[in-house]
Amino acid sequence: MIMLAMNGCDVTGIDLVKDTISYAKAKTLERHVEVNFVAGNVLKMYRLFMEGEFDIVIGPGLFHVMTDEERPVFARQV
Repeated sequence: MIMLAMNGCDVTGIDLVKDTISYAKAKTLERHVEVNFVAGNVLKMYRLFMEGEFDIVIGPGLFHVMTDEERPVFARQV
């Protein structure tokens, strides 16, 4: 995420854990890049973002920790 922002991409990060967002914000400040952070559930992104708002969605470290029931919910939203 930070690497994308460092290369000129508009980036939004989402996490359920506010402490994780705080940590990520500190890292972006250290690197002098701007990232929009949202505290929320990736299984309910329809409540946070408009359809078509993003050109691409990247979820490293996310899909493999979801349950078999959660994966299709996430995939439909993406």
